[in-house]
Formats: sequence, C-alpha cells, structure tokens
Amino acid sequence: RLHTTMGKDGYSEEAVRKVLAYALPKAESAHVVLVIETMGAYADTADDAPNAALYSTVDLTIAGTGALNVTGNAFDGIVSKDGLVLAAGDVTVNAVDEGIKGKDYLVLAGGRYNVTAGDDGVKSTNDEDENRGWLSVYGGELTVSSGDDAVKAETLLTVHGGTVKVSESVEGMEAAPAIAECPIYL
Repeated sequence: RLHTTMGKDGYSEEAVRKVLAYALPKAESAHVVLVIETMGAYADTADDAPNAALYSTVDLTIAGTGALNVTGNAFDGIVSKDGLVLAAGDVTVNAVDEGIKGKDYLVLAGGRYNVTAGDDGVKSTNDEDENRGWLSVYGGELTVSSGDDAVKAETLLTVHGGTVKVSESVEGMEAAPAIAECPIYL
C-alpha cells in the first residue's frame, strides 16, 4: 500500500516521477493526499509515460484539501488499471486523449474536478466483467469538456448527488443504463 502526501513545499518533479514510475506498479493500492495550500503539478513527457501523466496499475484514491494539475501531453490525464476513487481535492486535468479513467470502476465522492480532454472526459472501461465498468457520482463537482463522450460507463452510470456539468461533448453521458437522481447540466 502506498500513501503519498504532498507537503507545504511540495515534491520536486523528479520525486513525483519516481513515485509514479516505480512505486505505483508494485503497490496493492495507492492514495494521493492533497494538502491544503499546496499545489502539485505533473505533466507527462510525451515520450516515456505509460499512457497517462498519473498512472496506476492498482486501485487509486485521490483525496485531501489541496490542488493537483495533471497534463496529459501524450495520452491520458489520470488512469487506474483497477478502481479509481475521487474523494476530495481540487483537480484539473488537461489531456490530449482521455481525461480520467478507472478501468474496473470510477467513484466521484467529493471534491472539484475540471476535465478537458481530446477524446472521452471521464470513464470506466471494463467490458469483460458485468460487475465492473461502472461509474457512480455521489458528491462533488465535475465539469467536463471533451471531444467525444463527457461521462461514460461500460455497464452502469449513476448520479446520486453532486453536480455534473458538461460544457462540450459529442455525447454528454453514455451507459446502458444511466440513472440520475439529481440535476445534470448538459
């Protein structure tokens, strides 16, 4: 289990690269905690990133009261090859391909997320297991501008709370089925 906290002075870009490149692939789960009055930024190099600026092969949780800017110059912004929980924080993602992707599931529980993506904005992609590939919004604020689908789930998409705003997309929300229990702004 990896628990990373960005302190008041933050981490150097080299330290962030080492954590992302070496520790995440070997951990069982990872937690990125954003501390108030801090701002972390990481941009992939367009040459050596796996397929995202913030990439994890295990379950990933992003939480805390700080801010994080993620720029996917080559591919995606934030990717977890397992599950992804967005619990808190002020996160901005700009990516040439997909913005935020959790393969098995993606949960938005709180925080503010502004996503600009050349392809899909926010999605869960597991189409091999009928109990995976779902996306649920329970709270927080999600604003998406995308070149294709803004919010997409392979299996089930539910919005129980929070705010989802789509400023630009080909399809606002896509899933079979999609259930919304609160307002969605398309």
